[in-house]
Amino acid sequence: MSNPPYINAAFRSSRDYEVYFFAKNKYVRLYYTPGGTDDKILTNLRLISSGFPSLAGTPFAEPGVDCSFDTEASQAYVFSGNLCAYIDYAPATTDDKILVGPTTIAEMFPALRNTVFAEGIDSAFRSTRGKEVYLFKGNKYVRLDYDSKQVGNISNITDGFPVLNGTIFEDGIDACFASHVDSEAYLFKGDKYVRMHFTPGKTDDTLVGDVRPILDGWPVLRGILPMLNPYINAAFRSSRENQVYFFMENKYVRLHYIPGRADEKILTDLRLISSGFPSLAGTPFAEHGIDCSFDTEASEAYVFSGRQPLCL
Repeated sequence: MSNPPYINAAFRSSRDYEVYFFAKNKYVRLYYTPGGTDDKILTNLRLISSGFPSLAGTPFAEPGVDCSFDTEASQAYVFSGNLCAYIDYAPATTDDKILVGPTTIAEMFPALRNTVFAEGIDSAFRSTRGKEVYLFKGNKYVRLDYDSKQVGNISNITDGFPVLNGTIFEDGIDACFASHVDSEAYLFKGDKYVRMHFTPGKTDDTLVGDVRPILDGWPVLRGILPMLNPYINAAFRSSRENQVYFFMENKYVRLHYIPGRADEKILTDLRLISSGFPSLAGTPFAEHGIDCSFDTEASEAYVFSGRQPLCL
């Protein structure tokens, strides 16, 4: 049995060597270096609803995006369950907009109606042929032309990609995206990933290196992935009126709340404790997280991690 997904969905940006990773109801944008490990975080982990305002209040924001693929310019398809939407994601801004949808997968792509893909798609990556994309669901895959909306024959992953036979990817792929390197794709499952050189219409694909842990190949994601606990571990009242800090594992968010009402506002998007509280970087409070806290006078508070207390 494979580990729970570290990454639920991904798509290649229109900007060179930039990629969006989605994990539950959050995402991160980063600059990646194929074959290297000096990737850089461009957009810190934040709520999808905050980084993509057009998706707020839709299933793509909560519970989140579980499949996606890029098309032309700054446009992409995103999926959540049996729903999908075509968006302009407006890289590095919050000017995104929904172009088509939300609607069901069967409505968007009628050729997928009454197939295993109609109720949800696990992952997808762009082919190098025209407007073709590979869709994956369980141990099956199909090629889709997203312009003509036509599909090929549904086949086993190992029939179309024999190189994946005997790997964790033969039974399914959690997330994937086509690299900016021509004819290469990244595949993710559980806590592992691999680079693959693919050959559309043929079966002589090859793996570029071994299947390896995501955090070994993408060390910049350490402290961000995996996202295991979506709830609140600790909180303290700010010295500013009706503001509060919530801590979840090694991350936090700051918001303005109104007692008795539900129109709170996010003031600081979800980010690493080490980023928002530099004095805690390299300590258990940043690495493992804060599991208890309370405010005192002025802008001071006690924070706890395991048996260790600290006043800051």
